[in-house]
Amino acid sequence: MVPIMVDVSKQYVNQLNVIKIDVDEQTQLAQQLEVTGVPSLVLLGRSGTKSCLIGGADADEINHWLSNQLNHNTTK
Repeated sequence: MVPIMVDVSKQYVNQLNVIKIDVDEQTQLAQQLEVTGVPSLVLLGRSGTKSCLIGGADADEINHWLSNQLNHNTTK
């Protein structure tokens, strides 16, 4: 999934920051973010709201999910 996320971070460079964490090393952060499966993508908004995509996903699925989430957040 790392190569996909590198591409995603380039595509959405002005809209979001992509950060990778190791849930085994960052257990407290993983609990705060309510990570229940690996891999997980967690989208945090300015208001603290979030959305999660849990499990393996290909580039198209990730882009579709992000597009929906970012469009949803800008219409609020």
